[in-house]
Amino acid sequence: MYVYEGAPNNEAIPLSGRFSAGKISLWGKWVEHLTEYPSKKTVVETRSVEISGILNAGSFRGDVKIAGLAKKELVRLKRVKNTWLCRR
Repeated sequence: MYVYEGAPNNEAIPLSGRFSAGKISLWGKWVEHLTEYPSKKTVVETRSVEISGILNAGSFRGDVKIAGLAKKELVRLKRVKNTWLCRR
């Protein structure tokens, strides 16, 4: 899983899990390396990530929960051939 904040990011959130009869359950740790300003001190934040739902050939429907950020969110994702990025 990747976090997209307006620019491509090559650091993935590693997830492990189970898939059975169309149901998927994934979990992992999101480690973020942040810089505090004006001190430029490096801070490391770790959050647990949980994803569960129904996966088929064309879509995913389920819940995403990231500890400390918000309550779990119901999401619906569909498979696409390409991801497009725009430069400003």
